[in-house]
Amino acid sequence: KSSQTIAWDVDDVLNGFTAAWLHAYNRDVGANLAYKEITGNPPHQILGISLEEYLASLDAFRGKHYDRLEPVPEVLEWFDKHGHMARHVALSAVPMKFAPASAKWTLRHFGKWIRSFHFVPSRRTDDAHPMYDSDKASFLKWLANVDLLVEDNEKNARAAQRLGIETIIFPQPWNSMAASSLQESLKLLCGSMNSGGRSSRPARQVGQGRPAPAGVEPCRPGMACGGRSSRPARPLNTTGGETTPANNKDTDASLSAPDGTSGTLKMSGAGLARPPQAEPRPTAGTTSAQGCFTAPDWNSLDTRLGTHLPHWNCKNAIYHVVMRLADSLPKDVLTSWEHERDNILDNAKHLGRELTDNEQKRLQRLFSSEVEACLDRGIGKCWLRIPQVAEIIQDTLRHGDGTKYKLHAWCMMPSHVHVMVEPNMNFRLDDIVKSWTSFTGRMANQALDRHGRFWQAEPYDHIIRDELEYASQLGYVYSNPEKVGITDWPWRFRI
Repeated sequence: KSSQTIAWDVDDVLNGFTAAWLHAYNRDVGANLAYKEITGNPPHQILGISLEEYLASLDAFRGKHYDRLEPVPEVLEWFDKHGHMARHVALSAVPMKFAPASAKWTLRHFGKWIRSFHFVPSRRTDDAHPMYDSDKASFLKWLANVDLLVEDNEKNARAAQRLGIETIIFPQPWNSMAASSLQESLKLLCGSMNSGGRSSRPARQVGQGRPAPAGVEPCRPGMACGGRSSRPARPLNTTGGETTPANNKDTDASLSAPDGTSGTLKMSGAGLARPPQAEPRPTAGTTSAQGCFTAPDWNSLDTRLGTHLPHWNCKNAIYHVVMRLADSLPKDVLTSWEHERDNILDNAKHLGRELTDNEQKRLQRLFSSEVEACLDRGIGKCWLRIPQVAEIIQDTLRHGDGTKYKLHAWCMMPSHVHVMVEPNMNFRLDDIVKSWTSFTGRMANQALDRHGRFWQAEPYDHIIRDELEYASQLGYVYSNPEKVGITDWPWRFRI
């Protein structure tokens, strides 16, 4: 076991706090601030607001959305692979009243490795608590048991270096000495861990090199190299302190945000990935023993980002599609879901990469856990309960079965429709679904003597990855009515 102790900043290191905050800020005030424009620290002057208004905006976001933040996938993956090599603690600068939420978030996502949470309170005008430490460096000097600090704030990093603590500076736009990429920072962190535990060598300045361990790139801007002064270690304790606006996390860190682009994107870079694939995958085109599931040809995958969701077209694929009535989701639920979804997509885009398998799974879980739970409550007019409308949907689905596609299962719920469908060669899923929604929407409106949108603009679709998932989805779709207490439901089918 390693004798090293690593202290991790939380916001903008373990999570993408400012990226999520800026997205909400742009939306709330009607701004479109590009990530590359953030050069100030703190950025209130760039935003054209006062420091007090900036801090108030951060606090409002923390109160409403902090528990919904997602961990940075690369960091979580690093912990899975290397977390056992050292002891880990969290050290955050956060307003006193939000410290419990930050601790809860940290332990929920990283509690397997991070066993203690420390914080230095970011000062607010109404604070009236004792002052123990002026900044993180003061706390680290008191703690006297940290070998490495992982931080996104250069000022905190330099202060830690003066104590002889080696520092990894995570790349953010407000950092001039950070590594060129998150992957490089994590690689440097591994190198620092491999180089040994505490030592008595003096601290070096930011970016000053040191001999690199075998197989590890030499130190470069992004890691403040140096050892740790040898001194007696104290038992670990959790305490709080108080910082000035010049030293606390909320005022001395700037923003991480999407670049302001939006719309429908053809897959050609960051923001999307192939659907998560179970390993080992069956060979493309092979059929299961039951004769129903056919393995997708992942090499033919065509990916695009729609207005709300990522979508795929893939040869030999079987899809689970969900079409929702226009009023089936309350606005607050839809807004909350879109916000969490955007956090995942924007984080990948900010890092200049595709979605990881883990992020894609989180998108799918986000839909199933929040949206489907709401759909199952039968909110809205529930026009699909009306037999005349249900017959229109049923007849439309059956019309192309055997020619344009193969239906494996479908179930018409009062407010939405589940369909498991396998497009035939030369037919694309998006074209098939568009024909369903446009025709049935027009015919249903005529039957109901109404005008306006019948379906929500963008259906959800998901590629069935393997035979096990196929069997699970087949059972889920067909038994959906019983799940919500509906019995003797005629509007469904399974192969």
